[in-house]
Amino acid sequence: MKQWIYVLIIGVLLLGIGTYAGYQLKKCPPSSTNTVHIIDTVWKEIPVVQNHYIIKLDTVVFLKNIPILPTREDTLRILADYYAKHVYTRTWQDSLLIAVQTDTITQNKIFPQKFTYKILRPQTIINTVVDNSITYNSYVSLGITGILKDPKWSSVDLTYQWQRGYVGATYLPYQNSFGVRAGAVLFKLKKVK
Repeated sequence: MKQWIYVLIIGVLLLGIGTYAGYQLKKCPPSSTNTVHIIDTVWKEIPVVQNHYIIKLDTVVFLKNIPILPTREDTLRILADYYAKHVYTRTWQDSLLIAVQTDTITQNKIFPQKFTYKILRPQTIINTVVDNSITYNSYVSLGITGILKDPKWSSVDLTYQWQRGYVGATYLPYQNSFGVRAGAVLFKLKKVK
C-alpha cells in the first residue's frame, strides 16, 4: 500500500510541476504599435432647430434725416430687394477648428440655414496589433488514472498528442508493468462563441 501512496504523491507532484512550468513558459505574443495621424477633411453640419433659434429684437434705430430719394426711384426694385434672400456667411477660425455660419435675411428677418465645422488638428489613432498566429499543434501530457473501487489498479500516464491522434505509455505500479495506448481523432467539436 505504501508503494501506491508514493506513486500517487509523485504523480501529483509531477502534474503540479508540469502545470506550473506550462504557465511560466507561456509567453505573450509579440505586438506592434502603429501611430496614424489623420487630418480631417470632412465638413460636419450641426442642424439648426428652428425652435431653439430665437431672435429677439433689441433695438430699432430710426434715422432722423431720411434721405430724399430721386423721383425716378424704381419701386419694383425696392420691393424685389425687400423680398430677395440675402445670404451671409460668417467664418471663425483658430488653430484647432474652423466654423462657418450661413444665414439668410429676407423681409427684414433672419432665417438660419446651416452651421458647419471642420477640425484642423490631426487626430491621432494608435493601432496595436497582436500576432496571434502562434498555435500549438502538439502536446505532451502527464496524468494519473485512478480506480476508486480498487485503487491498486491505478496508473501513471504519459501521452503525446497532435491534431490527428495520440500515442501514450502507461505504468501500472501494482503489476510493475508498462502499457501502450494510441488513438485517432474521429471528429472535432467547434467552440461556440
